[in-house]
Amino acid sequence: MRTTDEALFINFGILYPFLERMERKGLVRSAWVKRGPERKIHVYEITAAGRKALEKTESTWLRVIKQLKNMIRVPA
Repeated sequence: MRTTDEALFINFGILYPFLERMERKGLVRSAWVKRGPERKIHVYEITAAGRKALEKTESTWLRVIKQLKNMIRVPA
């Protein structure tokens, strides 16, 4: 995994095992979708349970960021 100022780049060797674990937990669902005459792509979609988990995780990270900013005295 690497980052630039505006993007996060994730290796496929990390991404797909992560998506498979999320699917087993019911956080995403997937389907093979036909694109063109001979091409299929694997499409993932977040589930209601996944959205709830995302909101909880986001809330937790926002609290952590706020606490870190307070520790180093950076205005929010």
